[in-house]
Amino acid sequence: MVTHEEDERSYLKKVSDFYFGPVIRSFFSAMYLFFFIYVTIFYANNIVLAIQFIFYTIVTSAPLLSLSYLFWGALFVVFLLIPVALSLYAIFLPYEIASRGHWTNTRKSLLIALVFLSTIDCIILTDYSIRYVASQSPIVPFAQAHKISTVR
Repeated sequence: MVTHEEDERSYLKKVSDFYFGPVIRSFFSAMYLFFFIYVTIFYANNIVLAIQFIFYTIVTSAPLLSLSYLFWGALFVVFLLIPVALSLYAIFLPYEIASRGHWTNTRKSLLIALVFLSTIDCIILTDYSIRYVASQSPIVPFAQAHKISTVR
């Protein structure tokens, strides 16, 4: 009987074999992998910031916060988590595309390129969105009062 942990380990092994296999595409796939690992590490601080923001929101009395804070705060937390989630998803998606047996290699390559470009576009748009939401009036005083640095 195969346990869930062995299934997960074998999946991660398959993904690593995809990125570091003994074929010429491994150079490009490894560069792709390292790029999105870097993006994940770069935005990992957003997770800490989102947790801080949620913690201080819970600690602060809700009646003291306005309804606009609820919506801007929710957008802020969601936009903080999107770049990390996208970059992690972009690491596993090329393996899933490549493992499709019924697609041609050209189609697989084009889809992986599309994933790369669209993920970068989404991350850039989300980064601008984070900065915009962090500059809104309900967020700025709250962040300053709790000494939360909202903009890098």
